[in-house]
Amino acid sequence: MFNTKHGLEELTEDEYKLCAMVDDDIEGSREERAFRQWVNSLGIDGIYIDDLYDGISDGWTLCKVVDRVEPSVVEWKNVA
Repeated sequence: MFNTKHGLEELTEDEYKLCAMVDDDIEGSREERAFRQWVNSLGIDGIYIDDLYDGISDGWTLCKVVDRVEPSVVEWKNVA
């Protein structure tokens, strides 16, 4: 019920700017945004995903994420 009848006014464009909201956080599905934010919150050096599909297209980023979550699972000598 809250999602459809929350009683809150929509933010204006100026209010979005005042909140310093990033445009890429407004677009995409909720799951995509959640995954991107989770990956970015891991603090992996050299990894920042602003577009999920471009960010993980080569698989290297996913290997780094898996390695951060569960160290020693990725056999780096086999990763080309």
